[in-house]
Amino acid sequence: MREQSMRCIQWDVDSLDWKDLSAQEILNRVNKSVQNGSILLFHNNSKHILDALPLVLESLKEKGLRGGAGFRINIQRGLYCG
Repeated sequence: MREQSMRCIQWDVDSLDWKDLSAQEILNRVNKSVQNGSILLFHNNSKHILDALPLVLESLKEKGLRGGAGFRINIQRGLYCG
């Protein structure tokens, strides 16, 4: 990857949505671990993701968190694997 000037970055909050957790359980998992600069892992085919995402996004907004430039943020936190 480095030969192509690319780096791999890793998530630090795993929603475990693929385990068919309820929307509330997904929200609880995310809220427990999320911090400024976190990369959250979700799966597009999980059973309750469409119900969970609005809850998660609202919760992040209430915490003053928003989407950003993941690579720049997480290189500083050491979440890259390259």
